[in-house]
Amino acid sequence: MRIKLHGRLIWLSIASLWIVMMLAACGDQQNELNENTNTNDESMVIVASTSWVSMIARAAGAEDVAILAPVELRHPPEYDFKPSDIERVNAADYVVYAGYEPFMNKLLETVDVADDQKIYVRTENTPDNLKEQVNQLAELFGTETVAEQWVTEMDELVKLIEAEADAMQLSQQKVVVQDHMVPLAEFFGYDVIAEFTEELSPVKIAELAALEPDLVIDNYHNVQGKGIAEVAQVPRVELRNFPANAEDTIQDLWLDNAEKLGMNIEWK
Repeated sequence: MRIKLHGRLIWLSIASLWIVMMLAACGDQQNELNENTNTNDESMVIVASTSWVSMIARAAGAEDVAILAPVELRHPPEYDFKPSDIERVNAADYVVYAGYEPFMNKLLETVDVADDQKIYVRTENTPDNLKEQVNQLAELFGTETVAEQWVTEMDELVKLIEAEADAMQLSQQKVVVQDHMVPLAEFFGYDVIAEFTEELSPVKIAELAALEPDLVIDNYHNVQGKGIAEVAQVPRVELRNFPANAEDTIQDLWLDNAEKLGMNIEWK
């Protein structure tokens, strides 16, 4: 009896040890699964229509952002999407666009994207609008801390730009501006006396030149103001709305435009 009892105790001990080991292994697997799940949740895949839209999404805290329209295009909204773009959109957690890109309208008609995955942003390069768009995206992405830091940095740059604009007395300079650059020109402090768009007739060019502007601010992505500057015999500068490089930040874009306007801003 003692031998049988002793053997039974050994068997029970082995069985108990096996159960404990199995439970521990299951626990490790569950922890690993949870870690993988958390990683996936934190690594959102964002598809942006253009570099301008991507720039805003990255300011809000998005890290994995794919840009559809090639950055080197002079006018990115004219891009025509490819079959590979369909796959990218299908794999995205969110699709961010500005609404005026014809190729995005066609693409979103082709791909079945849920309404809560499509995000519209207003692309206007002014401090108030950019902060509003960044904060809205950050709330959706769960990246509010990153957005708060970006807003702080942007406010610092805005103060430097405003100080330099005052020093240069830009408010006393009369400018004729391509319509998509008006918000940016007004932020820099210029006196916008007229704006132009589309193809200009000789009569319209003469009319705008007769206003005697000090400067013509043109749109790099859709140049139209050469004739005005030639007739008025004044300088012309081409500013950008879309960044030149995929990695450029909003601050990079503003500093580049400020430099083209002759502003000297010391930035970290």
